[in-house]
Amino acid sequence: EDGRRLAVCTTNALFLLDAASGAEIARWPLADTQWRDRVIALSPDGTRLAVTCAAPRSLVCLVDLRRGEVVARLPAGHTALGPVFSPDGSQLYVCERHDHDVLVIDVARRRGLARIPVEREPVAAALTPDGRRLLVANHLPAVAAGAAQVAASVTVIDPAARRVAHTLSLPNGSNLLLGLAVSPDGRY
Repeated sequence: EDGRRLAVCTTNALFLLDAASGAEIARWPLADTQWRDRVIALSPDGTRLAVTCAAPRSLVCLVDLRRGEVVARLPAGHTALGPVFSPDGSQLYVCERHDHDVLVIDVARRRGLARIPVEREPVAAALTPDGRRLLVANHLPAVAAGAAQVAASVTVIDPAARRVAHTLSLPNGSNLLLGLAVSPDGRY
């Protein structure tokens, strides 16, 4: 949070490094999955990291930075990616790419609360600054390639209701979404 430390993942470990010197501060073993996709999220209070370990049966590792240990390895669906903490850090949203949904995790109880279906292959997510909308990038279009309009979409989720509020269609030809960002003021 203060820019002095950097979290980096390899195929089976999470490293905390001194940003200025590159010196290793800590190392934690993660799930040894056949896939190498790892995505890291920092909790709003800077005390926890969530790391998705993508696989057909993925894991989400929660690291307590104060205690210096992995405190949970939670099961997740197929190809977990894009973890995002709620503004108060109590919930974690995880894209389950090949299950076409977003897993909602209760961080304190370390268990899944709900799965919210989205269009197709969610790969990244971002919350608006007020926490009222979770935006999810769907990697591929949900229509046949021969349709008149072929484009991926962004699903807008109401986190409080745990349901899809609406879907933003992107311009024709838009596909292979890999990420998204929300402006600091939440306007864009």
